[in-house]
Amino acid sequence: MAWFACVITRNADAGIDVEDTARIDDPMTLARHAFAAEEVADLEALTGNAQRLRFFELWTMKEACLKAMGVGLSAGLDQVPDHRQWQFQISRPGVAIRHILTVAIRRGPGPEFQIVERWGVPLASSA
Repeated sequence: MAWFACVITRNADAGIDVEDTARIDDPMTLARHAFAAEEVADLEALTGNAQRLRFFELWTMKEACLKAMGVGLSAGLDQVPDHRQWQFQISRPGVAIRHILTVAIRRGPGPEFQIVERWGVPLASSA
């Protein structure tokens, strides 16, 4: 199954990331390589599915921020963005779906942004 996601804003830096939570057998190996020491410690306090889901929450939050900043993964995931500067929305489109989607919007003066989700089913080709 393929996913399509986009985020549209008028005047804010925004990024989005979608990941398949089953694509990595051992997320802790990657976390120890790519995350800050305190994030690894927080993950090590969890086990099983809770650890896996939290890993992907952190990964998608970081990658969405880096995309919004226009630098992508080249900046390194161990560079923890100041979460107080960002508004996040983490979505899982259903219990049976193994994907996680995160939107990150850099906060500015004023109220939080309203993040609206729209889910749809692709139309089948008539060809």
